Amino acid sequence: MKDNIYDVVIRNIVILNQEEMPIGRDTVNRIVFILSITSFLIDLVSSSWYMVVPLYLEELGAPTIAIGISFAAISVGWYTPQFLGGLLGDKIGRKTLIVISTLMFIPCYILLGLTQIWWIATLAITVFWIFNGVQYPSFNSMIAESVDKRDWEMAFTTFVFFINLSWAVGPLIGAFIIPLFGYKIVFYSGAIISGICATIQTLFLHETMQKRFEDVSRVSLMFNRNIMYFLASYLIFGLAYGMVYPFISLYADGILKLSFFEIELMFSISQFAACFGTFPGGMLIKKIGSKYGFMIAILGSCFSIFMWVFSTSFWIATVLLSLFSVFVFSLRDTSYGTLMSSITNTQIRATVLGVAATIIGLSIAMGSAIGSYLWEFYGPIVPFLLCGVLSFPSSLLLLKVKTKSEEEAVEHLVRI
Repeated sequence: MKDNIYDVVIRNIVILNQEEMPIGRDTVNRIVFILSITSFLIDLVSSSWYMVVPLYLEELGAPTIAIGISFAAISVGWYTPQFLGGLLGDKIGRKTLIVISTLMFIPCYILLGLTQIWWIATLAITVFWIFNGVQYPSFNSMIAESVDKRDWEMAFTTFVFFINLSWAVGPLIGAFIIPLFGYKIVFYSGAIISGICATIQTLFLHETMQKRFEDVSRVSLMFNRNIMYFLASYLIFGLAYGMVYPFISLYADGILKLSFFEIELMFSISQFAACFGTFPGGMLIKKIGSKYGFMIAILGSCFSIFMWVFSTSFWIATVLLSLFSVFVFSLRDTSYGTLMSSITNTQIRATVLGVAATIIGLSIAMGSAIGSYLWEFYGPIVPFLLCGVLSFPSSLLLLKVKTKSEEEAVEHLVRI
């Protein structure tokens, strides 16, 4: 075991003459496994109802424009707190923040099970995603810090695979359970599963955060031109994504005339496609690089969702939404974790991820609000058309991003 222990330690554990505690192979395997399994269980429940939240809010009496605004609030709830989550993750540790956030899912689910008022349901869902967002930078950081840089693609691919699997199975479960028993059963099940996952995380996760270095300025990091190009690109994509994603189920219901079961089945099949596309996507990223993988994901997702609105049958709609899911939830998600890890270092990684997610989230929230306005006053197809147009400047900005090794990133940041 001693001969191989440094094979699984993050590169550059001795930076600026400060030493870190090595992490063993068994610990690494446990960290990746626990994060993947607990995320799978939590997302299995949330995905069973999240895809039909617009229909759920509509059932509670929310008008169309309120649904768009509600999704904007939910997006803000998911992304904006990641800045605070990144700071806390770098300060108090990844494990502590993950466990506390998971525990906070429980009261959110209980409130969802009790309320019959759409704005209270929106508030509960928003708070749920706030705590989900708070812990997310620590998830990405813990994964990156658990394996050698050469294994980042496969580590993130494994994690994304379990996430995609949960979002493939969840809507299928929701398609059967919700029409028969209603939404309450999935909400109360979510509270129980969240408690179980928090217990598992407490018992089996191992802290991976390395020692911090005062020499590195978090403020100067945000003026790193390399990162700013990436943020600008992702801002535009977030705007495009926000314009269409909240309205997929509404468009399928009102324009494509799909039934509730067909909508849930369509989402489930598309997530299975994303699940099966995860490992091939990871291998593609390893071959062409995370930057170009991200570019392909942006162009492919925006084009496929634009073509989706012209679907003439359930199966055509399912195929096109499956392509959209592969690009977004396989190629983009894996590229994002790998690319962000390659342009940040261990000591400030969670903070950078949090700041990036906050900025991105605001653009998605703005996109949702703009999308609801365009839907209401210019027609349902307009947001999808604009989404396709915005993919081009978003992908072109990525050409300016230059990835560098962790050692080079630290040296570059210290010089700024």
